[in-house]
Amino acid sequence: MNRDSWINELIESVRKIEQQIEEKRQIIGNKNWDPRDKASDSKSQREYEQWLDIIFDQAHELKLKIIAFMKSQEK
Repeated sequence: MNRDSWINELIESVRKIEQQIEEKRQIIGNKNWDPRDKASDSKSQREYEQWLDIIFDQAHELKLKIIAFMKSQEK
């Protein structure tokens, strides 16, 4: 993978993560739900935890792409 296409892929990956964060902010804002509030309903908490898992997985995938690119540049 050449440098420019890798950078574009990296930017697109970050853009997707940002979009999901913004979507979740809107959902949480509409529900007036605070994940730190222990009285929040359990369904909202489960949704929030699932969303965090998705974001973590995407960030991990992004990290792996960065590592792969850096290794490819060492050759």
